[in-house]
Amino acid sequence: IGWKAAARVLSDFAAMGADPQYLLINLVAPPEQDFQTLEKIYAGVTKIRELFGVDLVGGDLAQGPALELHVFGVGRVPKGKALLRSGARPGDIIYVTGPLGGSFESGKHLAFMPRLKEAKWLRQSGFVRSMMDISDGLATDLRHILKASKVGAALDGTAIPKIRTLEQALFDGEDFELLFTVNPADADALDFQCLEDLEQQFQRIGTITAQP
Repeated sequence: IGWKAAARVLSDFAAMGADPQYLLINLVAPPEQDFQTLEKIYAGVTKIRELFGVDLVGGDLAQGPALELHVFGVGRVPKGKALLRSGARPGDIIYVTGPLGGSFESGKHLAFMPRLKEAKWLRQSGFVRSMMDISDGLATDLRHILKASKVGAALDGTAIPKIRTLEQALFDGEDFELLFTVNPADADALDFQCLEDLEQQFQRIGTITAQP
């Protein structure tokens, strides 16, 4: 639980190619909450924040009817370099960083790795025009890019990397992979450089269209 609570926020930084620096946690708990569970949750937070060099600098403790974690993050990105949802252009190639769907059945939603390393590389590459993370499912989150960029998309269902079914890949959510678009003139260069630097390749799943 602690890992996921912090990882969801770190994934939001990855979505824009930013570097997280600090976390704050507002904890709400009922009076009967056992302290051992809280210690285990914070151990999960500590494990992931230390992995990425993020400091827990404060927060708040309050009484409430149920256990709640409200996590807030602070980070940095070079001025004018944040990767937004609004940069997609007709003809762009649509990519995802990993397989989608089945996150609840496989347990991935509790143990996923925020794509901070990949996101920073993508920002620094200069090839990416728009980006976000996939938390609500590919079909829902792609629409956010399309709306912000005033474009449409054509997806290749056979190309979408999936853990189980195509329907799950489109609608399940909780994947926390990155969804991004690249100028078609730069796509081959991105694929080659990514293989050289990260020793992996990201999947092309479709193209951006002019028709919304």
